[in-house]
Amino acid sequence: MGDPSKREELQALLQEAQAANEARITEAVAQSESRMVNQLQQLSLQLQEFIVGFNKNQGKDSDAGASSNVGNQPYRPENRPNQLTGNSVVPRYTKLDFPTFDGSEDPLIWLHRCEKFFSNQRTNEVDKVGLAAFHLLGEAQLWYHQVEQEYPSVDWSEFKEYCALRFGPPLGSNPLGDLVNLKQTGSIEEYQRPFQERLVRASKCVRVDQQVSLFTAGLIDSIRLDVEMCSPPDLVHAMNIARAFEKKQKLVRATSSRRETWQGTKGYFSTTTSSTIPTPKGSNAPGGITEPKLVSSSAPFIKKLSRAEMAERRAKGLCYNCDELYSIGHQCKKLFWLELADLDDEEPDHKDAQEPEISLYAITGQKNARTMQLLAIMKGQPLLSLVDSGSTHNFISYTAAQHLGMQVQPGTSAKVSVAKGEKVYSKGTCPSVSFYIHNQNFEADFFVIPLDGFDIVLGVIWLQTLGPILWDFVTLEMSFTSNGKQVVFQGQQTRSKLQLQLLHDLDEHHSKLEQKDEIEKQRADMLRQGIIRPSRSPFSSPVLLVRKHDGTWRFCVDYRELNAKTVKDKFLIPVVDELLDELYESRYFTKLDLKSGYHQVRMDPLDIEKTAFRTHHDHFEFLVMPFGLSNAPSTFQALMNE
Repeated sequence: MGDPSKREELQALLQEAQAANEARITEAVAQSESRMVNQLQQLSLQLQEFIVGFNKNQGKDSDAGASSNVGNQPYRPENRPNQLTGNSVVPRYTKLDFPTFDGSEDPLIWLHRCEKFFSNQRTNEVDKVGLAAFHLLGEAQLWYHQVEQEYPSVDWSEFKEYCALRFGPPLGSNPLGDLVNLKQTGSIEEYQRPFQERLVRASKCVRVDQQVSLFTAGLIDSIRLDVEMCSPPDLVHAMNIARAFEKKQKLVRATSSRRETWQGTKGYFSTTTSSTIPTPKGSNAPGGITEPKLVSSSAPFIKKLSRAEMAERRAKGLCYNCDELYSIGHQCKKLFWLELADLDDEEPDHKDAQEPEISLYAITGQKNARTMQLLAIMKGQPLLSLVDSGSTHNFISYTAAQHLGMQVQPGTSAKVSVAKGEKVYSKGTCPSVSFYIHNQNFEADFFVIPLDGFDIVLGVIWLQTLGPILWDFVTLEMSFTSNGKQVVFQGQQTRSKLQLQLLHDLDEHHSKLEQKDEIEKQRADMLRQGIIRPSRSPFSSPVLLVRKHDGTWRFCVDYRELNAKTVKDKFLIPVVDELLDELYESRYFTKLDLKSGYHQVRMDPLDIEKTAFRTHHDHFEFLVMPFGLSNAPSTFQALMNE
């Protein structure tokens, strides 16, 4: 095993060597730390000297009125928060992106952001135009290139003026008038956006209280009255309150959708009926009443206030439903009312509150002996109307109202009774709609409901406004007196009895199934745009499709037979050389979009029937000049010459 004394000597030597190594390592680490501390102190002193020198140079540049950079100074020691480490100062930099502008929107907001950037970065006045011009894009960049050539030295105020003239609203604009005329047509959010855009332009001449008045004046009546009662102190509170009442109305409509009673806002659309059901014998009625001769209302009782009563309550600040003062968050103590009546009582008379009713013929697009078809003009568009003595009110189809862009009054939806007992849900009403029949102007209210076959239905409500009427259903003539003059309306014949005298010596154009669908699609588009109308003409020309270069189809009517019998115009169309001679020495030229240019020319009423054409399902004629007629090019050229 070896000598124990030698092992002890070796262990002692190893321990001495380890102790010596640890001492050397500790000394080396201490020296390294000392050198690093000295270097850190030297760097800190150098950084402090650099910052002091930098501040002195900046002060000199500021006194001289010049800057060594582009005007974008991201750091100022005297104005920026600093982190102190001993005697050194470490700056904190903040990067801001300069806004860009391409000329596609109002420059007012962009110029305001530029001013904020210049103020935050303390940009010198001489550098503002250059910095803003560097961030122009697209059309705005081309505009500044022209301005720079015409006015080499433009200061910032002139730049803002030129930019507002080029991309802002035109001269003579009335932002305050636009703000006054702005009305709510959709949601509150959709109304706020254009209101704030117009208010930015007109804010200099509108006080805070006037801003609130202008905003509330444009709201719909159902929300405006509630907002005015809250007396908001500023525009922000007014907008917030309006959104709150809009949300409340949506919740109320959702919870009261099962009510049978509907209240309109004006005229013939008001109803105040309430339903009652008998209480079964032995059942417990509300409030503990168990008498079998009592009935309770199955729907909430609606108390109708007149306009005078509403104005009086609003002036006193009272709630519409109870006699307490109204405030935000007000809740009526009476959550509902009960109406009790004896079973032996006579049923109340509801003649003055008649529920809207439409005949089965009108809603299904059929015609009977008590109806007559007339052509009505509403907002310049022809509509097929049905005068129906079996319908109580006036109705317009949802498709026609949507196509004409009519404003459907919100909160006026109702259930319309069909003659056979069914109910049709109305989407609302269009009040005070103006329309023409045979050059006679009328104004009426319309319920918006889905109709099949007719655009509008004129019921007894409209017939009552005409006074005494002489109606001949054999000749389909209706006469009445208006302003001391006799007016006669001639109704249109029923399509089912129409016998078209069509030419039989024309070649048939056979179409594939997909072409038939395309023909009907384009025909429906032209009918909706008022380019064509249903026809009873003895003329008829076939329809065919011609494929364009882009793969789409062109709707063509084969007028070759009609052109062969047409008297041709006896003057020539100008050639290109003659037109170029007329443009000699001209300096200014204008242009216009001639897409479907022929459709800008109205057809003579006597010649409309000659343009008739047939599709797979019906017969139509053009109200405007179609393509393919022999004299169409010369007529259009004469219009261009004029």
